[in-house]
This record gives sequence, C-alpha cells and structure tokens, in this order.
Amino acid sequence: MGNQQLTVKNNSGGTISVCVFKRFDDMYGLQNVRLISLASSFLPMGSVSQFNFQKEYKAIVGKAGNRFEPSASSGNLTAGQTVTLDNYNNQVSFGQIESGGGNGLGIKTSAGFSRDSRDVAFGIAVGDDAAIVASSPQPSSNYSFRPQPAFYIAIGNAGKGEFVNDDMQRNAIAVDFSSDRMTATCNVDGTWSVTQG
Repeated sequence: MGNQQLTVKNNSGGTISVCVFKRFDDMYGLQNVRLISLASSFLPMGSVSQFNFQKEYKAIVGKAGNRFEPSASSGNLTAGQTVTLDNYNNQVSFGQIESGGGNGLGIKTSAGFSRDSRDVAFGIAVGDDAAIVASSPQPSSNYSFRPQPAFYIAIGNAGKGEFVNDDMQRNAIAVDFSSDRMTATCNVDGTWSVTQG
C-alpha cells in the first residue's frame, strides 16, 4: 500500500521537541485508552525531520509500563476484519483474521483470556512497529477501532512507544493526509502551517 511521509520544519526561532501520534474516530468497547507516540524528534531552530509511516494496520499486544513494548502482532487488518487475541499457558497470541467485523478494525478476546494479565496491553499499530493506542484486554470482549486519516503533531517529550499525555493531546495540530506527502511548519509566532509535499 505504500508509505506516507510527514516532514516537520522548525521555523519557530527556538528549539522544540515534537512527537507524532494518531487518533481514532470510533473506539468501541475500550476502557482506559492511552495514545502512543509513533515517532519523535528534537528540532533545533531551522532544522527539518522526516517521518515515514506504512499505510497498513495491524493488531498488536505487549507490555505496558511507562511505554508500550509490542511482543506480537497480527497480519495486516483492513476495515471489516477481526482478529482473535488468546492467552494460552501465559502466552498471548493472535489467531486467524476473519471478515465481518463492521467498518472498523476489530479485535476480540477469547473466553480463556486471563483477567490477571494486568501488565498486558493491546491495540492497533501502523505498519510493523509503530503502536497507536493501547488498552487492557478483558475476556470474551469485542473491540473496534476506526482510524482517522490524520496524524497529529504535539510539542513535548514523548519518545516512540511512550504514552502521549493529555496536555500534549489537547494542544496537538492535525495533519490531514490529502496526499502521501505532507509538511508541517512551526512558525515564529508558535502557529503551524500545513502544506502538501
């Protein structure tokens, strides 16, 4: 499916740190959702960073402490598909991908999934290793995610895999991908401009 490229330019007159993350239009069945930084960069005045993201989505599972550490992923998921998350002999894994999951990306947990797996988190990733969102799974549950086409840029320190705090989420700017290459520039007055290319 190709990649999407986001270029971030710092014309603010000072040094900034940025992180990039995604949100979902709809998240069904989830509690205590935490958004995850897909990428980050330290940008001295006048510098540029480029981020490349795959267009494919996968279900992921891993451990969540101060950051999310994926340990397993499913195959590529598209809208209307669901994958089962199972826990057998303390090994968490994904089953086959099935059709018929509505218009979102679906994850369901088996009846045997342990409630005691409090350090386990699951969610959706962009491509192979860039997690978007994490939540704690419950047994015999259905979850659905519908990704937005936008990426979000926030000023702050949240490295790849770290959780994006509420202040950063509130003050983030959306970069809608009307093409596969977009540029966001932080201006001298602290505003952002977004252009194609």
